[in-house]
Amino acid sequence: MRTTGFFGWFNRFFAATVRRYIAATRRLLGKPGRWLIVYATILAATGWFFVKLPGSFLPSEDQGYFLSIIQLPPGATRERSLECCRPSRSTTWRRRKSPT
Repeated sequence: MRTTGFFGWFNRFFAATVRRYIAATRRLLGKPGRWLIVYATILAATGWFFVKLPGSFLPSEDQGYFLSIIQLPPGATRERSLECCRPSRSTTWRRRKSPT
C-alpha cells in the first residue's frame, strides 16, 4: 500500500473513514432499544400519513374528469365514430351520476 503522494493520502482518508464507520456502527448496535423505538415511531408516522393523506395526487379541481381514447381505422366516417362513442359515453355518465 502506498504511503506517499495522492494515493497515500487517499488510503489514509479511506482508512479513517472506515474506522469512523465501524465506531458509529458499534455505538448504534450497542443501544438496540433506542433504535427499536425510533423504528416504531417511523412505522407509526407512516401509518398515520397513510390514513390521513388523500389516496391520489390529483388536485381537487381535476376531480371528475374522465378522458378516453377511441381509435378507428383511417377513413372512418363521423357517424361510425359517434356510434363507437355512444357505449363508453353512456357508461361514463352512468358512473358519474352514481353516489359512490
